[in-house]
This record gives sequence, structure tokens and C-alpha cells, in this order.
Amino acid sequence: MTSRKGVKAVDAWSLVHVASGVGLAVVGVGPWLAVGAIVGFELVEGGLRRISVKGGGGLFEYESWPNVVTDVLVGVAGYVAVHAFWPGLFPFGV
Repeated sequence: MTSRKGVKAVDAWSLVHVASGVGLAVVGVGPWLAVGAIVGFELVEGGLRRISVKGGGGLFEYESWPNVVTDVLVGVAGYVAVHAFWPGLFPFGV
């Protein structure tokens, strides 16, 4: 086992990713755009991780592949949960 941040698939940031999915659903973003935004953020985050800052490291902390995949899945789960539990939230469809 390692104590390095970002190695665990589920961490405290998982709650933020769920909230982002919920937020995208509540503001009425369509499903494909929501998934694209969630995956796109992970891509941007991965790129910014490579930009060095003073004191070493990047703008974002290290994340393992299981962590990245889980971030995407829990974000999408948050989006789906809003539509599953509140189907009438968007009467004209999204």
C-alpha cells in the first residue's frame, strides 16, 4: 500500500465529481455534452498536471488511472441520478 495522494480509486475528490454531474444535470446540460464535459475536464486536468510549479509537482496532484476512471464514472452517476430520481425536472426533455 502507498500513501501517495491520488492512488486510491475513490477519494475525497469523488464527492466533487458527483456534485459536478449533479450540477450539469440541474442546469439542463444534455447527456452527451455532460459526459464530454466530465471527460474533458479530466483531460485538461491531466495536461495541467504536467505544468511544473515552484516547489515541484504540477498544477494538479498525481492521479492513478483507476482514480481518473472513477472520477468520470461518479460524475456521470451524479448526472444520471438526477434524471433517475427527478424525471419530471425537465418536462421538455434534455
